Amino acid sequence: MSNEALQQMFKFDDQDLAANRTGQLTPKQIAQLTQEVKSSRGCSLVAGFGLILIALLPTAIVTLSGAVKQMGIIFLLPWVLIWLPIWGLIGYGLIRGAFKKHVVTLQKVEGPINIVKTVSHHTDSDGHSSTSVNYELHVGGKEFDVDSSLADYMMQGDTYAIYYVTDLEDIMSVDFIQKA
Repeated sequence: MSNEALQQMFKFDDQDLAANRTGQLTPKQIAQLTQEVKSSRGCSLVAGFGLILIALLPTAIVTLSGAVKQMGIIFLLPWVLIWLPIWGLIGYGLIRGAFKKHVVTLQKVEGPINIVKTVSHHTDSDGHSSTSVNYELHVGGKEFDVDSSLADYMMQGDTYAIYYVTDLEDIMSVDFIQKA
């Protein structure tokens, strides 16, 4: 277990850990979380408006170009009744979610750790299959998505205190307690 390596991996320092032990976030951690929320909000807005544009553009092009007479109602009706509401509602949901208020509180979970590798197999309609591998850190009934290299620094069964924020489920700092 290397404290410096864990600090680099989770981007915290001794001051952050000391503040987290008392249930507080440092100004640096608050700025990091604020930047993460802003970035996520921006991506949701761009994706939401993009989906609404995708929903509206074909209808507008066909209608304004006068192609409705040539293509007939066969194209326009399914698009307006099915695809326009689907893409529009997904886009609206993303935009609305971008303005969701995040209530972030620092929490602590403590216990022996277990790093679990999960493998998912997916097959699409064309028969192409893909496999995705994810790693999860399990501790005290909580699980966190982590990088596979974490197993190089934390040993299975060792006891750690994990300080994380609710709503975002980000690990803010890690505190080694004892060997297994």
